[in-house]
Amino acid sequence: MALRSLLKSIVFDRWLHRDRLYVLNYHHIVDDDCGNPDPNGCATSLPEFRSALDWLLGRFPVVGLHDWLLAPQSGPCVAITFDDGNADVVELAGPVLSAAGVSATLFLNTGYGAEKGRICWSDYGVSNEVEICVAGRSYRMEEAVSLARRTSDPGLYTSLTDEIERTLRRIGTAGRKYLSLDDAKRLDPGVFSVGLHGHLHHRYSMFGEDWQCTNSVLNLRALQALPSFVPLLAFPFGTSIDVDESAVRVCRDLNLLPVFHSGGYNVPRQGFALRIPADGRRPDDLVVGQSPFSFRHLPRALQ
Repeated sequence: MALRSLLKSIVFDRWLHRDRLYVLNYHHIVDDDCGNPDPNGCATSLPEFRSALDWLLGRFPVVGLHDWLLAPQSGPCVAITFDDGNADVVELAGPVLSAAGVSATLFLNTGYGAEKGRICWSDYGVSNEVEICVAGRSYRMEEAVSLARRTSDPGLYTSLTDEIERTLRRIGTAGRKYLSLDDAKRLDPGVFSVGLHGHLHHRYSMFGEDWQCTNSVLNLRALQALPSFVPLLAFPFGTSIDVDESAVRVCRDLNLLPVFHSGGYNVPRQGFALRIPADGRRPDDLVVGQSPFSFRHLPRALQ
């Protein structure tokens, strides 16, 4: 494995695609003394984030994702993004980014109200001891979320996610603190740009084109007047099973650049953005020896 990584580093990083962009994606920042309460690996401690940013700044220019997509810089660069709009990203990571003089992109959902107590089936904020019943079968919460995450059956997906959300509301799980639109209006555009993450946080591939369009338009209308708005849509989850060709078509019909979770790096004139999941991971593990061959994980429309 070490030899393979070395060969990738030599062949791809030093020879091919020198104008690459690594887009690192985070979700949730926890304070110094909080540990990592997220069993699903969607959290990064503040010391880890500081250390990662210091490592990156010592080696790469850190650029705005939308800026680079419009006008790629020469040489390898890094962009930083955050999904979902956890308030701790602004409260904890914001001052670190500001002190370093760099910006990041927040991808926000807008369909969960301004109370910040968002109920979202993908938020995992409930004990696995809780059970739900769908189509006459009982599921533990973790099992139900996992199945909703990977099923290719839209009917089962909808049944699972509806029942998960009903159960969360019934037992009073408030979820994390999220940014409201008023919070987003007050963001410093020099520290945070704001892009779309869907009005509702759902897998686009589980719905038809009309739903995909409505979900994107509602998200766009809520965000486009923000001083920090950028026309990017990061699909929730964003892997090949979560996005289909109609979702990509809707995105481009709205003049938005699509953003995916794929694990690859970006090259000029690609027309979309790939991101590398970065929560709780060392930055050198994310960027050294990266291969561009993750295109196979994208919807067919982009391959």
